[in-house]
Amino acid sequence: MWCGMSWMKALAETYDRCYDVSRLNDGGTPLLPIYHSPGRAHIGITLDSEGNCLNVEAIPKGRQRTIIQSTNESIGRTTNILPHGLTEKLPYLVSDLSAHCKKSKINYGAAHRIYMEQLDRWCDISGSPHIKAVHSYLRKGTIYDDLIDGGLLVEDDNGLLSDSRDEWKLSMSKTAKQQDAFVRWSVYTGDRLLDTWYDKDVIGSWIDYNQQLDSKVGLCYVTGKITTLMHKHPKEIRSPADNCKIISSSDKSEFTYRGRFETAEQACGIGSETSQKAHNALRWLIGRQGYRHGTLCVVAWNTADAHVMNPLDDPYEMIEAPENVVYTNVAAAKHINNRIRGYNSEIIDSNVYLMALDSASENKGRIAVTLFRDKDGSDFLETLERWHNQCAWRHNRVSSDGSRHSYIGAPSPKDIAMAAYGPIVHERLVTVTLNRILSCIIDGTQIPVDIVESVVRRASNPMSFNSKWDWQKTLAIACSLYKKSKGGTYEMVLEEGRCSRDYLYGRLLALADLLEGAALRSSGENRPTNAIRMMQRFSEFPFATWRDIELSLVPYITRLGRQANYYERQISEVMSKFAIDEYMDNSRLSGEFLIAYHCQKEKQFRIREEKE
Repeated sequence: MWCGMSWMKALAETYDRCYDVSRLNDGGTPLLPIYHSPGRAHIGITLDSEGNCLNVEAIPKGRQRTIIQSTNESIGRTTNILPHGLTEKLPYLVSDLSAHCKKSKINYGAAHRIYMEQLDRWCDISGSPHIKAVHSYLRKGTIYDDLIDGGLLVEDDNGLLSDSRDEWKLSMSKTAKQQDAFVRWSVYTGDRLLDTWYDKDVIGSWIDYNQQLDSKVGLCYVTGKITTLMHKHPKEIRSPADNCKIISSSDKSEFTYRGRFETAEQACGIGSETSQKAHNALRWLIGRQGYRHGTLCVVAWNTADAHVMNPLDDPYEMIEAPENVVYTNVAAAKHINNRIRGYNSEIIDSNVYLMALDSASENKGRIAVTLFRDKDGSDFLETLERWHNQCAWRHNRVSSDGSRHSYIGAPSPKDIAMAAYGPIVHERLVTVTLNRILSCIIDGTQIPVDIVESVVRRASNPMSFNSKWDWQKTLAIACSLYKKSKGGTYEMVLEEGRCSRDYLYGRLLALADLLEGAALRSSGENRPTNAIRMMQRFSEFPFATWRDIELSLVPYITRLGRQANYYERQISEVMSKFAIDEYMDNSRLSGEFLIAYHCQKEKQFRIREEKE
């Protein structure tokens, strides 16, 4: 799916400001040079400067990541014979591999011939001794025998490469065959062993070689310049197994552009270097700071490489609140704003970009740019502050070590999706919900009513949860979202002056729950109260259900004795605030009653803690 050109321009600018060839081997996801792509090598061959084989080895999975020299054509290859530079599959490197394999769809002889012709041309213009060493070794034609003698390739009784994976030393995917193995090269120069995929001279030489090759010139829609155009745009954007592409034109039989354009370049012409820089920068940003869930990927960045908070990240680390602090909206806003500004201080005076990618499947088809925003750094922070202030509530979370913490702010978008649809939900529904919430955060729009209603309904039925902790977490999210849907006007502390019907009914339910809970604790019982068990019916028919709950309190009032007087006075005080017609209204309660319930119980818990 095509979604404008501004995101490519922003990514290309980010690449120009952040690329440094010396950082390719720093660990993590590297920012690749142009005309290079990410890959994994399974076999390592070490040569001397004369092209003699010194060692062959099977590369363990933890060390397989390799930077592959790619051409404008091979960077997005699928099944066509389009050779890379040095690091390649065995069919390109072994002259007579077809004699050692079962029948294949690919012409192995043609693949080796085209690869060697390209390597010949590269050697003619390059002075790198490492390239010449590999070229000299491959011309000898001994690579297959060296790998057999080293035990890396295994033949069956017929002299063909074995399909039995139990005999291999290679760490490859379950569906791969021995002939699919990639080979990378290391060369001894004097006393130094240099890896060709990290060597600056090899990288620079390959870029120079490809810039001389590219000849298809046209208008780049991103830069507005006449330049060499990209034919096949890169894949492996979100992960090494990702075969989806952001930009692609299908073959002419599928009528992707015919009827409006004569060629694919007329529909979308992008310069070769611009496309590679943009895709390499996006791959680097996703690997380093992107948010992933299923097929959805979201990344926030600025061109200066400063830290930018991702709106979908867990907000606990950024806006953690001190324990046992009572917050009003004003106090919470001050705390949230200070934490957000401090956490993102480097981006205030720069532009911030936010991009969301999604696809119909995990590793095939096309990637859609579902959202792209270019915002001033200060505006971006104000957007985050507004979201967290209007959703501000105390939320609980469990860290990876099992410890429990709390913070004041908005719930994480993933927690919202789980609260709306439950823990057993299809991944696609979670992804769609995250996309919708992301738009609400960035554009300041209201949370969709269906999400709010779904969370409120689930929070109104505590008996459907496996644990009290899960219900309390969902209850806090319901309060947060309902508060946001009403413009963030509700306080996080009990508003004793608020006399709306739903708010007062929520307070009554909380007081009934507290009274019965105190009686159960006094006798050592541990079970849900009648208020909790009847909460769902209470949310649907408050007037009729309250009568049943109130009658059920009689034995517990007797059990508590004088201690029950406090709760009875509180209930009478709330009852006196009702208008008679509103009290008798038996229609369904809104999410406001959950806010009142939560605040009333929080107030009582704090009073108890102070006494203790």
